[in-house]
Amino acid sequence: MYLYGKEGNIIDGWVFNKTKNTVTGKINHFVNKDKDYIVFRDKSDIYILNRRGERRVKPEANIQLSKNSEIFFVDESNNSKAHFSVTNPSGTVYSIFENGKIIKIELKQFTNNHFYKYVDVNGDKIPDYIFTDKNQTEAYSGKDKKRIYSYSYDENLINDLSVYQFSNTDTRLGTSSKNKIYLINSKGRLCKGFPLTGSGLFSIAVFDESNQYSLIVGNKDNYIYKYQIK
Repeated sequence: MYLYGKEGNIIDGWVFNKTKNTVTGKINHFVNKDKDYIVFRDKSDIYILNRRGERRVKPEANIQLSKNSEIFFVDESNNSKAHFSVTNPSGTVYSIFENGKIIKIELKQFTNNHFYKYVDVNGDKIPDYIFTDKNQTEAYSGKDKKRIYSYSYDENLINDLSVYQFSNTDTRLGTSSKNKIYLINSKGRLCKGFPLTGSGLFSIAVFDESNQYSLIVGNKDNYIYKYQIK
């Protein structure tokens, strides 16, 4: 791992050397009050460093990470103590706190190919546990661990969920199969007009002065498709 300045020069004082295995996820930078966290993972370990590359948080026990597990962070402004959230191969959620303490949360067993998101989908300002596995997306409340909704697609999915925040009470989840794209609303229902033709991940944004949301996605015919989202 290397640390570069904005002009492309190696920064002095960076002490981190190597991970045990090849890094398999993106590097994230989180901030909580006056603390910086540089966070990433390899095949078997989580690395939570300070801005000098020193271990800032060391979990009290080794966590075997799921194949696709991202590392999420919630600071103290979200009605809880600051913590990180990951999943193991069977879908058990691990909350890792700044002192290294771990809390395990078992909601349901999933395959090692599951995708996980830790975001608020029901508008209560508490992150919820979102799983996509095979042809199903399930959301569990971060407050009481009860299932918020479950949605079954008509085919298996091949891509992770994307999260789109339209308002405080309107969070939608997007994903795709081989040739179709899906968008789920905050009630766990398929949005009107979906599924649509497309392949791979997609983006939703306002692209012009109309203030209308548009969805941009590629397709197997080598064209880019633009859909209007209502």
